[in-house]
Amino acid sequence: VDLVRRVRRHINLPIAVGFGISKPDHVQRVLKAGSDGAIVASALLDLIDRYHDNRELMLKEMGRRCEALKKASRGCLK
Repeated sequence: VDLVRRVRRHINLPIAVGFGISKPDHVQRVLKAGSDGAIVASALLDLIDRYHDNRELMLKEMGRRCEALKKASRGCLK
């Protein structure tokens, strides 16, 4: 979060944070700190790995996770 603020002071380009972002509160923190986006690929890959033998459950859990992450971003973006 502090890194986002420091970088933001020096550039006016879009910033997206993608390390350690797997929960809704992580998304909120980086967006409120000034990031333009949050990259959650590893969080979704973990779900694929966990549920790869049950496609229906995997897709259901991915939908739940994506919806929670999306909901967390509301009101945080510029």
